[in-house]
Amino acid sequence: MQRERTLKSLLREVAHRSKNMLAMVLSLSAQTARSARTTDGFLRSFTGRVQSLAKSQDVITERNWTGAGFRDLVDQQVFKVVQLGGARIEVTGSNPNFTPSAALHVGLALHELVTNALVHGALIQPQGRIVIDCTIDEEAGHSPTARLTWKETTPEELAVPPASERSFGRTMLERVVPAAVNGTGTLSFSTDGVLYTLTIASTEFY
Repeated sequence: MQRERTLKSLLREVAHRSKNMLAMVLSLSAQTARSARTTDGFLRSFTGRVQSLAKSQDVITERNWTGAGFRDLVDQQVFKVVQLGGARIEVTGSNPNFTPSAALHVGLALHELVTNALVHGALIQPQGRIVIDCTIDEEAGHSPTARLTWKETTPEELAVPPASERSFGRTMLERVVPAAVNGTGTLSFSTDGVLYTLTIASTEFY
């Protein structure tokens, strides 16, 4: 009887997580379609985001559904995509473990950032560099927060997107992901690089 109850509990958990994942995929599909200008553009963006979810899911599964470490996510989402330019990417700071939900969303943020770097940012220039940092901020009287920073620097000037441009990728970084991790997200562009900062609530890591 105990074995049967355990099995039923596990099956319910799998069903619950599967429904959550399907909901995320459907949401990504709808949001990506709204911002896509062509069918090819939709397929490319949507496929990349679904693959990002799959990569993070692999890390979570390897950890027996306890979550995923920051550096494991960076390895999957960044270094395995930028194999030839990996020497120009530096990872610093702490290595917190994110909850499964936070891991999926942090993975999506890393995917959006590295995709932009490959198409428009530091990785299109031979001397461009990226520093990815994760710091645990602890203030007296406040719960700790994890602060993820992505900083691109380039020796040659980059084209700065118009301030009015609101792609779904930017919405993902500044609204969708921060809301999912109970934090905040800011993205800024300048002619010499890109800076993204994401804060993650203490409930989303350990």
